[in-house]
Amino acid sequence: GGGLAFEPDGTMYLALGDGGASDGLDAQDFGKLLGAVLRIVPNPDADGYTVPADNPFVNQPGIRPELWAKGLRNPWGFCRDDATGDLWLSDVGNRTMEEIDRIPAGQGGLNFGWYWIEGSFVRVGGAPDGLTPPVFTYRHDDIGLAAIGGCVYRGTSIPALRGAYVFADLAGRFFAIGAGDVTVELTRLDPSPITGFVTLPDGEMLVLTLYQGVFRLLPA
Repeated sequence: GGGLAFEPDGTMYLALGDGGASDGLDAQDFGKLLGAVLRIVPNPDADGYTVPADNPFVNQPGIRPELWAKGLRNPWGFCRDDATGDLWLSDVGNRTMEEIDRIPAGQGGLNFGWYWIEGSFVRVGGAPDGLTPPVFTYRHDDIGLAAIGGCVYRGTSIPALRGAYVFADLAGRFFAIGAGDVTVELTRLDPSPITGFVTLPDGEMLVLTLYQGVFRLLPA
């Protein structure tokens, strides 16, 4: 399981990992819900859900209509920027690389390339054309072992960060992706590990850690 995000009308996005059993092949099996972002409308009055009619694979034989995006390994950190409708994902890699992905508002049907590609590393040949590249990647031997999202900062305490996507690595290094997808390192929390982020109603952000509690993101 990954993250949940909602549109104002109650439409839900659900991020799911590839399950692990197929070494990533299930992320490219469009008959399965694994390695994907789903888009559904939960039924508030009974069990189950409906599938929006404008999902990209509705009425396509052999393809699950719930699918909104495919080709993900473990989209664990997941959020929707309410100001733009963009979806941001930190997709945890396998043995080599980590990646940050973005799904622009309304753009269903994107394929991010796992299991053929891990970050920017081509691990298996045969990838088709038309894959969507990550916004940012890094190697395990450079920054850390697991990308932890993260959301777009919309608070007022740090004006320079407004509109930037803030995320971290499990090992404690913080980053922001701003205009033009320029990525800068913000700070480092040591010891870590960092396990998640929470966006408050006023747009400020909290950082969750495994052992040290909860921190508020503030200017230096």
